[in-house]
Amino acid sequence: MESTRRDIIFKIDPDDDTISHPLEFHYDFVIKNLLMLLKINGVEEKDLAVRLKDITTRDELEFFINSYNSIVSKRIN
Repeated sequence: MESTRRDIIFKIDPDDDTISHPLEFHYDFVIKNLLMLLKINGVEEKDLAVRLKDITTRDELEFFINSYNSIVSKRIN
């Protein structure tokens, strides 16, 4: 877990060598609440890509999937 946190910190601020970063909580909070709002409105997390496929371009969809996976795993690669 510490290596994941250090990856996040390095990507946000390479000069910060603390164990956690203040934005980490905010990312988790925003994602959790957005997923909750989607679920309340009938969109399950597993259906996001399928639903976005109808309203975005292929490039935007691929970028979303990559970004979503990076955010959920807290790794940028």
